Amino acid sequence: MITPVFISIVIPTLNEEKFLPLLLADLAKQSYADFEVLVVDAQSEDKTIARCQKFANSFSLKVITSQRRNVSTQRNAGAQQAKGSWIIFMDADDRLPDYFLQGIKYQLEKHPRIDVFTCWLEANAYDGPDKPLIELTNIGLEIYSKIKPVAPGALIGASRAVIEKNRFDETLKHGEDHHFVSESIKLGFTFKILREPRFFTSLRRFKREGTLKVIRKYAQMNLQYALGKPIPGLNPEYLMTGGSDYDEPTTEQISWFEQIRVRFSRLSKKQKDKLIEMIGSIDL
Repeated sequence: MITPVFISIVIPTLNEEKFLPLLLADLAKQSYADFEVLVVDAQSEDKTIARCQKFANSFSLKVITSQRRNVSTQRNAGAQQAKGSWIIFMDADDRLPDYFLQGIKYQLEKHPRIDVFTCWLEANAYDGPDKPLIELTNIGLEIYSKIKPVAPGALIGASRAVIEKNRFDETLKHGEDHHFVSESIKLGFTFKILREPRFFTSLRRFKREGTLKVIRKYAQMNLQYALGKPIPGLNPEYLMTGGSDYDEPTTEQISWFEQIRVRFSRLSKKQKDKLIEMIGSIDL
């Protein structure tokens, strides 16, 4: 007999022996225990699975092997075997406060019409130079929600009803997370950005590929998405590059972006809250 749980957490992995144990350790400390974890691994070549198995006695844990190294394929495989009323897709390099799942449960009960959600990032968890970037990211989510809702792939939650009607598009190279939200809305489901609880995710992609390069890529992608146009650079195979690809960071001097970050960091909390309030009142 299948025992249902309230939350299923699906984590696609490939060579994440460094980051995955940190996330699993956070999950082991959660104040809310009615959840299961499904790690969908794309045949890692490091100790990802061995280190994952050490948490088998900490919570309900299932490891699924994916024959394709494709983040959408892996998410869909996890969702197919999930038993939860809610499925939360996380990245292996996410970090959570110990009240995170309790906070999610509270929000879902407080807002019973939510079908799909994402969460703000916890800016205070980042180093000084990165904090303004995260605050701008949170504000960016709010701005886009007024045009065409988006959700970062690092954390997307969906009800069982959504999962039964919608899947991640396995042909998309970029924007599969935004596409999932968009298609869910088209199907009549509601989407919400939760400002609490917040989570942390690694900026290793920015550090590895270069901040400006990543910003340009995502800005172009999000603009195309907002305009309802095909996202450039798509191909039929969205490969999981794996955690080891980000082991060797590169550096890049971004003078103009640094100026934006510095100016934003000088705003007081009251000024930042006012900016967010103004964005929330925009009717586009």
